[in-house]
Amino acid sequence: MANCDYEFRKFNGVIRLTDARRAALRASRNAIRDTILNRFEANGVPTRPTFRSQGSLVMDTIINPLGENEFDLDLGVYFIGDLAPEDRPAPEAFHAAIFAAVKDQTNEVVDKDTCVRVRYVRQFHVDLPIYYRSYTHPELAHKKEGWIWSNPLEFIEWFEGHTRSGFRIDYLVQEALRPDYDKWKEDMRKSDDQLRRMVRYAKAWADDQGKDDMPAGVCLTILVTNNLVRDTNDDAAFLRTMQRMLDALDLRFECLRPTTPKGEDLFANYTDEKRQNFMVRLRALVADGERAINANLNHESCALWRKHLGNRFPATEPTQLKEVKPLITVIGTQARPYRW
Repeated sequence: MANCDYEFRKFNGVIRLTDARRAALRASRNAIRDTILNRFEANGVPTRPTFRSQGSLVMDTIINPLGENEFDLDLGVYFIGDLAPEDRPAPEAFHAAIFAAVKDQTNEVVDKDTCVRVRYVRQFHVDLPIYYRSYTHPELAHKKEGWIWSNPLEFIEWFEGHTRSGFRIDYLVQEALRPDYDKWKEDMRKSDDQLRRMVRYAKAWADDQGKDDMPAGVCLTILVTNNLVRDTNDDAAFLRTMQRMLDALDLRFECLRPTTPKGEDLFANYTDEKRQNFMVRLRALVADGERAINANLNHESCALWRKHLGNRFPATEPTQLKEVKPLITVIGTQARPYRW
């Protein structure tokens, strides 16, 4: 039987965000933050902003995109205060204040409903979601829906709990813990928990398949985390995780947010066509994944994985043969003989 754990680990090294791109994101983030602080004019907004990085860069699930696809960074802009919604300016006023500060940062700055986006064309973009109240109980300034309870730092805490990384929400809230946070980040990146790799593989699959019919990164992160099956080998772990995801979505097609606003179905607005297209792709991945696991030779297995994960996944020579693994059988959505 084939064993593509080595090839999956090599694939992980290709899709994981490079240090150069990571540094470029950090530099752009810092430049935007400094620009806002230097140019900020209240114009009725009750307080000056502070900032917190959030999203896939913090969790290290961000990947190198294909071709000219962009990767992104979320930099939360927080206005700390205790004014009730009826006593504070409308979300549009907060958006206007941030947009005015960064409008000349690049040639393309857009004020979206949920954030201000600073785009570095054909490279990446930095999203600036705006919050009011506190770091731990923030309300998102949504231009159409008003003030919405939303807690991206809580999402990081939820995810890191599944990696057993020792993350503390205080790292992102208390400036005094910055050295501890930096050490945690370094240790976390070195250990590279299997869950992070599974999320990266799923995102790379979505990237190769075409994002229009595929779930957003936050959805894939939730689905992979909720259905994670750990294994010594990454190829087996990925197949079992995606099979378990398929079973769950066959039972109920939903992706429930695990943190504030808890229970929100991120698939609620999916059209039937988009749902069907995604499920067809997922079934095909699982079916070929089973064939790949049970292939006689590694190059046969790699060819099957490359159909779904793309040309960035390694190809091996026809002469390669790797260690035997137990047979794994996947039949539709029925229970498998192996244990979750």
